[in-house]
Amino acid sequence: MKKFMILAALLVATFSMRAEVKMAGIFTDNMVLQQQTQAKLWGWADAGKTVKVKVSWDAKAKYSTKVAEDGKWCIEVVTPQAGGPYTIEVSETNKITLNDVLIGEVWVCSGQSNMEMPIRGFNNQPIEGAVQAIMEAGNYADRIRAITIGRSFTEEKQNDITGGKWEKSGVETTPNMSALAYFFGKNIANALQVPVGLVITDWGGTDIECWMSRETYTHSMQNVRTQEQIEKRLAYESSNKKHPSRVACLYNAMIAPIAGYAAKGFVWYQGCNNAKHCYTYYDKMQQAMVQQWRSEWGDMDNKMPFLYVLIAPHAYHRDPMGERRPFFVLNQMNAAVITPNSAYAVTETLGAGSCIHPPKKIEIADQLAHHALIGTYGKDTGMKEAPIVKSCILKGRTYEVEYHTSVCPAYADLEEVKGFEVAGADRVFYPAKAKVNYRTVIVEVPAEVAEPQSLRYAFRNVPDCNLTNRYGFPAPPFRTDDWEKVAEK
Repeated sequence: MKKFMILAALLVATFSMRAEVKMAGIFTDNMVLQQQTQAKLWGWADAGKTVKVKVSWDAKAKYSTKVAEDGKWCIEVVTPQAGGPYTIEVSETNKITLNDVLIGEVWVCSGQSNMEMPIRGFNNQPIEGAVQAIMEAGNYADRIRAITIGRSFTEEKQNDITGGKWEKSGVETTPNMSALAYFFGKNIANALQVPVGLVITDWGGTDIECWMSRETYTHSMQNVRTQEQIEKRLAYESSNKKHPSRVACLYNAMIAPIAGYAAKGFVWYQGCNNAKHCYTYYDKMQQAMVQQWRSEWGDMDNKMPFLYVLIAPHAYHRDPMGERRPFFVLNQMNAAVITPNSAYAVTETLGAGSCIHPPKKIEIADQLAHHALIGTYGKDTGMKEAPIVKSCILKGRTYEVEYHTSVCPAYADLEEVKGFEVAGADRVFYPAKAKVNYRTVIVEVPAEVAEPQSLRYAFRNVPDCNLTNRYGFPAPPFRTDDWEKVAEK
């Protein structure tokens, strides 16, 4: 009897030690899977065991795989056209059932505080249109779903996220969702009439270096910074141990664990934290980060769209007339030149000046959705991109600035275009009068400038400017000179 009891105890202990099949934290009820693709599902179980998957949208499909030696398993399931709700069953010794799964369009949304800023806003910092968005949120329960990845930063690459679950749009959940991500998703859901899934992974006050691997950062800086500068940045850690600052620390904890979750593309709003020191090479870091993300999502052909936001007007160093921001914005714009399938939203007339977090997230999301609809989904909306300078010619005492699209002042009752400045050899800029003629802006050289040497538009931290296209998309800064940036105060 005693031997029998010992044997029974051993059997119980052995059974209890067996690891049940587990799914990665990003897979929960209410999630959205990318339509018409091979979507990866993954998790962990005992090595050598067989994991099976059933999907309710295809009862005939049978998926199974053996668990690898490291305990990880991964299965790709073929997803149909947008629809649902569906269920997914994952089984080995136990069974996991994911309910209310939708199929649609998935976008990964990342960045710092302007991506993080929720519909409810921050203290003393509101989001325009928040009340209406919250009141209507229930109408989008089956069209907008979001997961906000739990905050964590580490020195080593992690296998799983620390928290977060998929939630339906609703009056109690939407206020806490990223405003920019939500408004972007709402635009896509309305335009395509499909469910939209938003994977939100952000952290305010963080550098772009935190969001890529150490190897990617080092490679991107090889021809830009000295080895000493690279090593110094790799070793940097702020005195605030509770806030991420090291290279790769957010990539390790909040990107790597979700890499491969089938998605259409990426939305990025970051840069304010980098504007102070890398206005000549931020574009190289963004290009490298995008390439790494695409690669880890299985996109070796740079097809996944990367949509991002140019940082908004803000009085850096409490200096609205400074030039720190426009120099950085020009570098951000160049990232689209060197990175395939990327596009940006302009914020020149959408900033709040004294506040680094613009309340006009709807207008920014409109531009991002415009790029997605035209560039990603092939929809001819008839809308045009933000006005970009095509040519600039000085004729006597007049500059003729031609844009690729028609332009107009931001307000219909204003005829004067604001934001242009002209300087002579002394590099002192004076406001210039300007007016619109379809695609061309005629700029008069101010009387204070004897021999004009440079024309600039919106080239201040907080510019007084109003040039947009007919849909209200702002024109970005530009300059005709190649003068070096004025030293920061």
